[in-house]
This record gives sequence, structure tokens and C-alpha cells, in this order.
Amino acid sequence: MSRAEEILLTAVYAEEVFRGTVIRQERPWCCGREVDLYRTSVAFRDLQLGGRSFTLLEPICPRCGLRVQAVWAVVN
Repeated sequence: MSRAEEILLTAVYAEEVFRGTVIRQERPWCCGREVDLYRTSVAFRDLQLGGRSFTLLEPICPRCGLRVQAVWAVVN
């Protein structure tokens, strides 16, 4: 996957999981600051919930190089 494709997918999935009405993912934080999803590599993790599929975003921290695990919750 090219970097341009990764950025496009990140934008699409970010809208769904950070402003979603079914699940909501917390903004990724590492090394004391929020990780900018558009300035680092992002891994996509699929989640099945109630017959629906969601894609969570797990960026690589640019400071320490670790993958920031997605933290999410079901929205009531």
C-alpha cells in the first residue's frame, strides 16, 4: 500500500471511529503527547461487533517506535 493510500484510508476510518455513533476510539497518546495519524505509519485493526465491521487505527509512535494499541468503547 502506498503512503497516499494509507493517508486516505486513515482519513476515512478516523471519521468513523473518532466521531462514530456505534463505537468510539480514543485519540492515540504515547510519550506524553497525541500521535498525529497523518505524520506516522498506521496499522489497521479490524473489529467485528454485532455483525458490523469496524477498522481501528493503531499508529506507530514517532518518538519511541512502539505501536499504540487502540482503546475503544461502545457508544450507547
